[in-house]
Amino acid sequence: MKKLLIYTHDLVCNGSNKHLIRILPHLLKVYEVILVINLEAESEKLIKHLPKQAKNFKILFLENTSFISPLKQLVKIIKQYQPVYVLSLRNEANFVALLSKRLIIGLTKSGLATCPKYVCLVQQHFSKQFKYARTVKERLFLKTLLRLYKSADLIVSASEGLAIDLNNLIPRLINKIKPVYNAGFDGDYAKLEVASVGDRWFNEKSKQLVGNSKRSKKINSGKKFVLPEFNFQPAAPVPIIISCCNLKEHKNLELLIQAFSIVVKKQPARLVLLGIPAIPLLTSVVEQKDLSAAKISKLELEYIVKLSGLISQLKLEQSVKVLPFQNNPYKFFSKSDIFVLPSLYEGFATVLVEAMSAKCPVIACNCQSSPNEIIEDNKSGFLIAVNNVNELAQNILLLLTRPELQQKFREEGFLRSQKFSAENSVAGLIKLLDKL
Repeated sequence: MKKLLIYTHDLVCNGSNKHLIRILPHLLKVYEVILVINLEAESEKLIKHLPKQAKNFKILFLENTSFISPLKQLVKIIKQYQPVYVLSLRNEANFVALLSKRLIIGLTKSGLATCPKYVCLVQQHFSKQFKYARTVKERLFLKTLLRLYKSADLIVSASEGLAIDLNNLIPRLINKIKPVYNAGFDGDYAKLEVASVGDRWFNEKSKQLVGNSKRSKKINSGKKFVLPEFNFQPAAPVPIIISCCNLKEHKNLELLIQAFSIVVKKQPARLVLLGIPAIPLLTSVVEQKDLSAAKISKLELEYIVKLSGLISQLKLEQSVKVLPFQNNPYKFFSKSDIFVLPSLYEGFATVLVEAMSAKCPVIACNCQSSPNEIIEDNKSGFLIAVNNVNELAQNILLLLTRPELQQKFREEGFLRSQKFSAENSVAGLIKLLDKL
């Protein structure tokens, strides 16, 4: 078996790392894999999902005490194991991996090591990241990374849109950039989606009853009354609109909240924002669990405050619920009526595929770069203009009032999601590696 060293900055729960977890078992059928991970507090969420008891699989953890320390450790590991390929994932890991190539090439010229083929998996939209970068440091990092990409042997983009974006920035990379879609859902999603949610709103969808009482009648004696006659019948459950994302401003949750405020003026509905840490700043709209476990950056804290203020301003406290990170989002998606992705940009919208695989009708902003590669507009979901609050509200209302359209999107969306399987993703990646 050829040796494949995979280096990732962390294993925090995001679409890119989920992709890695999903393709690893398939890669182990072909390669001897050495997985190198920086030690990060949040990585434990996915570490437990790594393959177990595989003879050709080794996990090595780096002590990330400074930016340069992983570089030194990675070079040492590459010298020790001498892999045929070094596969890195996402911006931070790609940066360190390509720096290590420069050092390894120097060692090779001295006869100390052989140089593997360096393959970078690009998961984030480069131009949009640069546009929305908030500091000079971020822009400098991205500019340097762009120059480093010239030394990669292969760049695998998570979508065609990402490949086009990088090629526009560096035309000479055209022969190195190859798109291979991410693995968009877990293999056992069918089991995951039937799990109990344990949340009142979702349970009420199947249990809610209403009583229609007739006016009580007075008996002739004037001392007794007939009990009200209740005719109990199932009520139409209050529909649930759901979104799931991390706390990044480009996820644009404020657009969804504003559109939802228009929707609830015309018909009852509830909004669930999944994946946002429950902290005291949101006491009126969050579940009061795991408050001590909320670990967020200053920028994330600012974004939560912004969302909290908007929810209060629009008086939506009783109809918006924020739930923290969930290991199993499928059980929420399968019991929701609409999934909405309001992002300003995406690399590969993994969560969109997850919702479609759980047969939840989807609406997404047609942002760069992947929603229009995942959704077939008006067939497997709706694509709307970026940042158009009225169009989003209108499409939500249309779906809520058209059960037959909901059913169509459930069926067509599920069929479409199967294109983004781990098997298809690994087959494309292995084909490219073999050509190297």
